[in-house]
Order: sequence, then structure tokens, then C-alpha cells
Amino acid sequence: MPCIRETPNCRKEPSRIEEVVFMKYGSQFEKVFKEAMKSPDFWLEDIQLSFLDSFLEAMNTKNISRKELAERLGKSQDYVSKTLNACSLNLSLKTMVNFSLALGLKLTLDLEDLESPVVES
Repeated sequence: MPCIRETPNCRKEPSRIEEVVFMKYGSQFEKVFKEAMKSPDFWLEDIQLSFLDSFLEAMNTKNISRKELAERLGKSQDYVSKTLNACSLNLSLKTMVNFSLALGLKLTLDLEDLESPVVES
């Protein structure tokens, strides 16, 4: 995976979306990609996709089916399936909190500097 910025002891970790784009397209779309990163919508989608990845992994780890999740939420299975469908991303913060609580999890948010490098050990 290509690095965004590298120094001898320090490497800026690419975001999940950066990893996917670089792995799939290489540097071919780097300029377009960097321009898209200036948009708040880009980062909203990144948050939603990251949440879905983590949430689906937690469902799998806890052996919770969509049917059981729907029961815990008091919603229909169709609602749960549509909400968890990555093609129709429209997750509100409230929805993410409700889904997390249904698994016995707390949703947390972190802020990180876009230019902040990660020191490798």
C-alpha cells in the first residue's frame, strides 16, 4: 500500500478510503481523489462506511442475525437490511447510536489531524 507521506521514522497512515482507492486504482486517480477529500461529503461517507464495517464485524463476532437485530431495535428486518446496505448510505448519528446500543456497544467518535503522522515502533 503506498504511503501518503514518509520519513525515516514516521509514516502518515492512509485512511480506509485512501487504502481502497490506492489498492484499486493506484496513483492513476490520485489528483481526483485528493480533490474529493476536500469535500465534507467525502468524509461523511468515510465515517458511514467505517461504521458499517465495524458494526457488521461486531454482529458477526456476537453471532447476531439481522432478524435478531431487528427484534432488538423494534424494527422490521427490511428496515435493518436497507439500513445496513452500503449502497444506500444515509446513516444519521442517531441511527448509528441506536444500532450500536442494540448490540450492547457504545459509539465513539475521534478527531484526528489530517496531516498527523503516525510514529512506527
